[in-house]
Amino acid sequence: MTATYLTQLKYVVVSLFCLAALFPYAALAALEVTFEAAPLFINANVMPGDAVTRSVVVSNTGDESEDIIFSLENTFSDGLADVMEVAVVSGAEVYADTTFTQLFTWGEVNLGVLPAQSTKTYEFTAFLDPSVGNAYQLSELGFDLLIGFSGGETVTDNPGSGGGGGGGAGLVRDDFDLFNEAVAVEENVVAQLTWNTNRPATSFAVCGDVDEGPFVLDADDLLFGYRFGSTEDVTKSLTHTVDFADLEAGTYACRVASREDTDDAFTVSGELEFQILPGGLIAGITDSQPFVGGNVFQPTPSVAGVSTWGKGSQLSYEEYRAELDAMKVAREEFEAGRPSLSTSTTRSQPIDNMPTGIDAADVTQDGPRYWLWALVGLVALGLGWVVAVLRRGRDY
Repeated sequence: MTATYLTQLKYVVVSLFCLAALFPYAALAALEVTFEAAPLFINANVMPGDAVTRSVVVSNTGDESEDIIFSLENTFSDGLADVMEVAVVSGAEVYADTTFTQLFTWGEVNLGVLPAQSTKTYEFTAFLDPSVGNAYQLSELGFDLLIGFSGGETVTDNPGSGGGGGGGAGLVRDDFDLFNEAVAVEENVVAQLTWNTNRPATSFAVCGDVDEGPFVLDADDLLFGYRFGSTEDVTKSLTHTVDFADLEAGTYACRVASREDTDDAFTVSGELEFQILPGGLIAGITDSQPFVGGNVFQPTPSVAGVSTWGKGSQLSYEEYRAELDAMKVAREEFEAGRPSLSTSTTRSQPIDNMPTGIDAADVTQDGPRYWLWALVGLVALGLGWVVAVLRRGRDY
């Protein structure tokens, strides 16, 4: 009897060994991502005629090849995404060449296979046709970039993202953010302050003439230490606007603020400045530096067709457009069987079977593809047990 049980135990141990041997080494896969900037396009002022490129280096330090994907999360736009173009390339491969509006709808975009123990660099370029002119200088778009292994680990270029980030010390509530703060002066009469929040919230703003400052942010003061403010708009929204009119000539410093409920503390922005000029002068738009957590494009006034940034401060929109089109044509000629490009358009289209967007619940290394290996292990255990039972019968 004892020998029989020892035989059974032996086969169970052998089965467990088989399970361990069959378990995929991909479970040990490791992702390393280096962004040229974080967020990737922070402080990238893409004006008409510009092409701004930023790189992302992805490394697979695991023992198996991995499919690399990217997606754009927390996206928003008030029209700029319709005309701002975006391209994603690596070497001779062009993975996307379209507008941000279209890319927002693609979900996961496949960036090819990255072999084990290898590294690949991807270039993300945002570029704006000079023919757009200054029509979109007060428009904006924004997003967070997510990149990594398909069905596995992913990394964002904005770790603190909830749609953006910002606020004054001592006044910020966890997980609630306001971002994209901006101010514009209309006809030297009305100062319009605008911003976004990652969840619906109220709208409030305070200001003061800098000649009466400096102003110190005070969480206990109803106006946060400033001279005047708006009436809090308790209608909750993701986009916020406060206007100040009938201001005397001068330079003003302001902060905008929001809260999800009127019983909450405010989240307050950094300081914005604008000028009301003496009568007869032409007012301009301030070039403030908002607290931005994600990638936000908001072109400033420019002369159409004049490029000041360029790809690596070298290429204009036209130069980059020509280079990208030549790259795509060369790739078409190199790979037989790929559909030829239409001469009427230079933009790629999403793949018909494009994967759906990333579910936050799936952003782990142990992806659902491992269930098959677990099943193989269970079968191995079952076979071991059957063999043990048969041997037991023979021993009797």
